[in-house]
Amino acid sequence: TYTISLPELADFLENKSVYGGNLDFVTDQQGIRVSTMTNHGAFVARKGEPSLTRLAKEATIGATTSETQAQQLLNLTTSLEYNQQEAYASKETMKRPNEVIMTGGSDCSGLTIIYASLLEQQGIKYRLLYTHDHITVAVQGDFANFNNLQFRLEKGGPIYAIAETTVPWFQIGYSPVDLSLQDLRFVQNPAEKKIYDLKTGKEVKY
Repeated sequence: TYTISLPELADFLENKSVYGGNLDFVTDQQGIRVSTMTNHGAFVARKGEPSLTRLAKEATIGATTSETQAQQLLNLTTSLEYNQQEAYASKETMKRPNEVIMTGGSDCSGLTIIYASLLEQQGIKYRLLYTHDHITVAVQGDFANFNNLQFRLEKGGPIYAIAETTVPWFQIGYSPVDLSLQDLRFVQNPAEKKIYDLKTGKEVKY
């Protein structure tokens, strides 16, 4: 059950509860031609946001490891509606995490934002992953890899597994998804307020 007080709601409205920052980042620049994507990390809630902390704790009752907590938070996220109208609109709809819950769902953007925000409250390490036309989440942890969706961001670094928010009851490490690791273009840790090009390893312009 999601509950939010008026002061907590006001903090969201004033963007005090989210990481914030520039709303776009540069994906390509050739002469005067500049291509950008929306900075989803700006909408992710900071750790310690009270309303989401309560929800995350309730959703992870009985989960004794970060992996089982991550899965239970994903179960909550994928129970929300995938909004086709938002997904195929001519302009991208961006929602704060509380708005995703209060409206009952969203497209991949909003579902990724709420899932990342819940992971933040539990202190579970994750990254946002951008493709050309999609965004998803990778969670750090010791998961199975039957669906071959695990990777390392750097040699010898921690292992991440895709946690797809748009597939109902997606099981991390098990469920298939129409996504190849080769499709991934950018990676982001919202708390660092930095986005990196996965092919070059270079930080992109905010």
